[in-house]
This record gives sequence, structure tokens and C-alpha cells, in this order.
Amino acid sequence: MAKRSRTFKAILDEAARGGRRSSLFWWLVAHHDELVEQAAGKQILWEPLCARFAAHGLTDVHGRPATAGTARKAWFRARRAAAEATTRKQTDGAAETSVKAPPSRTLPNSQGQVGLLSESAPPHGGDDASYGPEEVRPPPPDLCRRPWAETARNIMDGPLAPAEALSAIPKHAVNLLVRYGRGRTGGSTTLDVIVQRARHQGRRVKPLDGDLRSRTLSLLYPSVDENGRPILDGATAPPTDELPDIKAWLSAEFDLMVEEGVSRVLDLSGGDRVIQEYVRDLDLVPFCRDFGVDLAIALFLGPEMEDFRHVMQLVRAGDLRCERTMLVLNEGVIRHGQTTAGAFDPIIGHPDFAAIVKDGVRPVFMRRLTCLSVLRERGIGPYDVLERKPDRSGVKASPTLYHMTKTWLETFEREHEAAGTRDWLP
Repeated sequence: MAKRSRTFKAILDEAARGGRRSSLFWWLVAHHDELVEQAAGKQILWEPLCARFAAHGLTDVHGRPATAGTARKAWFRARRAAAEATTRKQTDGAAETSVKAPPSRTLPNSQGQVGLLSESAPPHGGDDASYGPEEVRPPPPDLCRRPWAETARNIMDGPLAPAEALSAIPKHAVNLLVRYGRGRTGGSTTLDVIVQRARHQGRRVKPLDGDLRSRTLSLLYPSVDENGRPILDGATAPPTDELPDIKAWLSAEFDLMVEEGVSRVLDLSGGDRVIQEYVRDLDLVPFCRDFGVDLAIALFLGPEMEDFRHVMQLVRAGDLRCERTMLVLNEGVIRHGQTTAGAFDPIIGHPDFAAIVKDGVRPVFMRRLTCLSVLRERGIGPYDVLERKPDRSGVKASPTLYHMTKTWLETFEREHEAAGTRDWLP
């Protein structure tokens, strides 16, 4: 006799296990399909629901009343658990039976917004939840990693994309690329190129400017236009260089990164103290892993041995041990009068260099773009040149400028391909 397939609910319980879970999480898991159906594409307003969650005994993992932020995160995890359960059920070869919805405990209000938990509803709907015959659509298995959210909270609260549309949407993970190390090593300029590259390829990336000395990314990607209107994915920066302000800014941006499903590049030039303390507070690597964010670290250095010593101090500190760590050797910061040939030989020949490469750090050469100053003067980026866009004066790049830029971009791709780091970029 064929082995009986596991029920969807049993698989869902298994997918949701692992680590401590809150009572709110389990309630959302138990009523996932109903909430998706009742939301019908509308944004769930979590703030007014938190009081009702508390009244019914639904709390966060620490037993505290849920906030709007923790409710959104619990919903994110619940949707991911449901997606994993769907995948496991398909893998197990379970018979195609209806996924049954529990009795309704969602009440749309007069504005059409979804309200949860009627006043008489029991606090939990987990093991004793009964199921009716109503067929509902399971979420796609890659729900928690969709970067194409069209609105600010689509990744959390938005409609599910039809299955036939998923194949036409480019799959790309949510990435967080953190640049840190000494200043004046070309990190901000490289992050600018990486943001342009992602947008050129149709992906959203938001710059986070933690370099309060130069504010390069804030200048290149303003958050508002000349009329004060917000610009989508414009750079943000902490209000001051005080540690509490920077940490609060990072927390808010990381929350939005998860909720929106939009990648970030973080420039923390000279911010080693900040990232080290914040990483200890947040435990950044497990945080990214838990929410399906691909974290990568970029350590920048020029040919000076002092740059390399500083990088080695960061690596040895071990505050941010990440499997995706690249060491960017930037030829663009070589001093005038020096040649690029052999400029990094003393660093490459150092025993510590061989040691960190053996441990998994990937060295990447960033070649010099000799016409970079010309592009900056004309207010145009490398990918603007590639797309034949005019500069601020309405003039397109000359054939020689186009060829130099195109060749440099091709080299950029080859270097990352050779290092195995191209998929680490947003």
C-alpha cells in the first residue's frame, strides 16, 4: 500500500519549527491562507491591530505586546513557512487535495481594510483549528525573496503574483552589500557603479550613506527633487554622527529592506566602530539569513600597506564573519606618478594576504577608469554612457569616451566573474 501523504498542516508545522516562535507567529501561520484571501491585495494596517493582538494574548517571542514592526516580521515569517510547506508537499508527492481554510476570524472594516480577531475569537487558532472545503491559492515558494515589489510594502502585505507571471519576472535575491574600511580607498565611487549596474539591469537598489564626512552617495542619489518631492530609492543618511542615531537609522533601513524586498548598499567609510558595535547588538549575519537577505562584505584598499594593515585588523576582530567577503584592490586610488603594474605586489605577496584568501576572502581587482573625472565633470555615469544618454548639457559621449567606458565596464564584469563574486552584487 502506498505511503500516506502527510497533510499540509503537518508539513506547515514542520516548516515553521526551528528556533523560538511567538504566539503571534503561530496564529498567523494557522490563518495564513485566510489572511491572504481577506487582504485581497490591500495593505494590512498593523498599528491598530496590535492592541487586539494583546487583548487575545498574542505576543512577540519575548512575551511582550507586539508592535507594528514585530507584527510585520511575524507575518513575513509566517508567509515564508507557508511557502516552504507548499514546496515540501509538492516534493513529497502528496495528492492534489484542497487546502482548507479555517473558520473566518478576519473582519473587513467599513474602509475595506482587513481587521483580525473578532472579540469572541480564542487567542490561538493552531492545533484545534478546523478546516472547511474552500479552495485557496497557496503562495509561491519564492515569496520571501521577491525583489520586484511595486509598492513599499508589497513584499509583506501585497497581492500574490499569479503563477504564470512568476516565470516572466527576473529572479534576484535581496542583497545587502556593506562597504567598510579606511576612507579614500574608492569605496563610495565603486558603490555608485554597483547601484548604477543594478538599475541598468532592472533591479532596485537603495544607497545608505553612512559616510558623514563626504556624503558621496547622498549627493549622487538625493532623496528629494528640487520641488521637495521624494525620489524612489534615493539615498538616506543618519541625522547625526552620534552612535545612537546611526544605530537607529540602520535598524529602520534594515526593517524596510526586509519589508520592501529592495536591496541596499551601505557605505560606512570610517565607521568600523559603528558596524562592530551594531553587529554585536543585531547579530547581522543570522538576521540576514533568517530573512532571506544575501549579505556580502566589501573591504576596500589601495596599494598602501597601511590600508592592508587596517583590513587585517578588521578581519581579525571577527565581529562580522561572513562567507561572502571580498577584498577590493582598487587601482583607481593609485597616486599620480605611480604605475598600476605591480602596485599591489607587496600586499599580494604578504603571508597574511595568502592566509585570508585561504580562509575564503575573495580578492577582486578594481581597474582604473581613466575617464572617470571627465564623466563626473559632465554629470553622467558609466551606464548612462553605455545607454547613449546625453550629459547635463544635452551632449552624448564621443566614440572614444564611449569605447573607454564600455571596455572598463566589461573588465569590471570579468574581474568579478573571475573572483566568483558577480552574484554577490545587488
